[in-house]
Amino acid sequence: MKLTVEQANVLDKIAEKSGMDCWFSITDDLTAIHDEEANRNITLRYGIGILNQGVTDLVKDYGLNKHEVKVYHDLLVSLGLEKEKDMAKDGLGVNGKYIIINKVVTGTGFNVVLGVNESHPIEAYRYVTWTQNDRGYDVGHYFGNLKEAQEDMLERATDEMNIDLHGKWYNEFMENDILCALSEFLSDAEVEELRNDREFMEQAIHFYQKADIGVDQAIKDGVKELYEDYKEVTVVEFDEVLDEIEME
Repeated sequence: MKLTVEQANVLDKIAEKSGMDCWFSITDDLTAIHDEEANRNITLRYGIGILNQGVTDLVKDYGLNKHEVKVYHDLLVSLGLEKEKDMAKDGLGVNGKYIIINKVVTGTGFNVVLGVNESHPIEAYRYVTWTQNDRGYDVGHYFGNLKEAQEDMLERATDEMNIDLHGKWYNEFMENDILCALSEFLSDAEVEELRNDREFMEQAIHFYQKADIGVDQAIKDGVKELYEDYKEVTVVEFDEVLDEIEME
């Protein structure tokens, strides 16, 4: 057997990161392992087997990406050092050549699943999300990378559950910006008091929605002006209440 250049690169990476390169070296013709300490060549199976005994987390400890992990795993299988993993058993089922690796149960009868087929010849079709119902899997959205597929799965699930995550995030973002602007000229206690003042926050959010959120200073100046106007109105209203009390 002869290693491919890709396999050799992965092995070198593991040996270097693990510190086992003090003894582990691949021969130039990629057909054997050279034991540097004993100064002798040993078979690929024997040498890689010894290396594998000391291997820990391929991703965290050695910085391997998903493809490199697969290259290493497939090499071990080809050498008889590891049994081929049945990914379908670890997953949530299979649809065609796609293994279901994630699922969001919505409670509506229309769940959302994420499938992977890493061997698909077209990269843009290696990940897919489907709606899962009594009929099976419907309406596939296909992607070339896992992150985009995960984002789509969550977006489809929240749509199915009628949850507006974008609106929730935007409202929290607005409130946080307003409170940060207030903290520029008010104490923490005063900011917290205004945060609980529903009328003021409604006015501040209304202003924020119309403002240019790309200009921080404009937000700060606008919130400060709004606060000063609001304080004046509040003081006037308070004085009017006092006058009414005195008249009684």
